[in-house]
Amino acid sequence: MNYQNPIIKGFYPDPSICRVGDTFYLVNSTFQYLPGIPIFKSQDLVNWQQIGHCLTRPSQIEMKGVECSLGIFAPTLRFYQGKFYLITTNITKGNFIISATNPAETWSDPIFVNIPGIDPSFFFENERVYLQYAHEAAIWQVEINIETGALLSEPKIITLGSGGRDVEGPHLYRIQDYYYLLTAEGGTREGHMITLRRGTSIWGPFEECPHNPILTNRNQPSQLLQNVGHGDLVEDSQGHWWLVALGVRSVNLKHHLGRETILMPVTWDEAGWPVVGKGFAEINIEATLPQANLQLKPTLQRDDFDSDPLSLKWNSLREFIDDQYSLTERPGFLTLKASQASLNDLGKVCFLGRRQQDFKCEVLTKMEFNSEKANEEAGLTVYGDRNHRFDLCLREDKVVLRKKSLDIVAETEANAHGNQIVYFKILANQLSYQFFYSFNNIDYLSIGETYTKHLATEVINAPFTGVYLGIYCTGNGYETQAKAYFDYFIYESQE
Repeated sequence: MNYQNPIIKGFYPDPSICRVGDTFYLVNSTFQYLPGIPIFKSQDLVNWQQIGHCLTRPSQIEMKGVECSLGIFAPTLRFYQGKFYLITTNITKGNFIISATNPAETWSDPIFVNIPGIDPSFFFENERVYLQYAHEAAIWQVEINIETGALLSEPKIITLGSGGRDVEGPHLYRIQDYYYLLTAEGGTREGHMITLRRGTSIWGPFEECPHNPILTNRNQPSQLLQNVGHGDLVEDSQGHWWLVALGVRSVNLKHHLGRETILMPVTWDEAGWPVVGKGFAEINIEATLPQANLQLKPTLQRDDFDSDPLSLKWNSLREFIDDQYSLTERPGFLTLKASQASLNDLGKVCFLGRRQQDFKCEVLTKMEFNSEKANEEAGLTVYGDRNHRFDLCLREDKVVLRKKSLDIVAETEANAHGNQIVYFKILANQLSYQFFYSFNNIDYLSIGETYTKHLATEVINAPFTGVYLGIYCTGNGYETQAKAYFDYFIYESQE
């Protein structure tokens, strides 16, 4: 069967995977966005259904005031003795463990583990639990109590990597007679790669795989996928092995959709070393998938805001904003209550966004907004970070397109002629965004366009995230009672 990478498109980086019976579960890092750590399930490894988030309430996560690409770093997901365990890093608070018996429902409050570094991972063996983590250019290991987080041994360096920079993302597996230690190296951009080593003791020493790196696109400039790395291995119920990893789809050596989840088939050579595809990642893959005929329902493309709770696609920035939006105040509409904080700020801003998952797509929304003051505005935003974004909004009696890049702000205005109901549309392709507005959903007027590369990671230096398509309502630094009502939000892939 032929499938295409990425298997989960858009900003879904640092995948970690486990299998329970015939069902696979996968999580991703989320950095400054909430709810945190989406969890997906699949039976064929290609069609994934999001079933929830792991971090859904303030008692689990606190990220007030964090900048872009801080917050929640790479998680690891494992299933052990009837329970799901997840460990991750809140980069300003430390490493912590949460757990759940049903991953689609409520996860526990965090148990913090007194270790430094990032990218913690579990290994369970004979009623004992070992943690691996990245710290000071090395991979460390320590035994812990999984219920309390207490350290049960002295942390020990188990590898310095294979010579690449930024050795991180460790995962340990017991496969037949060996312990295999998987790592990421080379940094998460052009030099990214996955390396592997093995040993007969959990504490090492570990010998290097003779064909390291086992997966990298650093010397494959013709491939659309680049920056490939940070992987996790899983075995299916038929005994076939797979590797999930992150990669980006690059346009003219730049990417703006974020780091995405890819899948590669794994075979084993006669010496017992894994071979990942051709050693580099491709878009089109031919492989025998488990449950190959399974088809899941398509993901939601149109949100009419007719039911509570909000779709799992939506995220806020840095803080939960349950008090700033409502699906019941005006039935059939999403009501946004203007925040004092603006999109420029690190405060609690009234913003809800979903990931842009396709180069070529169309976004359409219908909004009602009675703006009476110059500081009040609401609308759509193409959001890279707070300093790099494009806002299409209604402000007083004007439709405004704002393009912001650090201290450079350019605005284009059009007269709204007293209309309080406006339709906003954005057309995107690999190279550009085009912005339109209408007052009748028939006659659309262009208000401008700009280049996607202005939001590329390589330009804005937001190294870990990707573009969001969002709606917002703000008083721009002033307290206000303004509200915006969104009748629907449509995201249509045109690829």
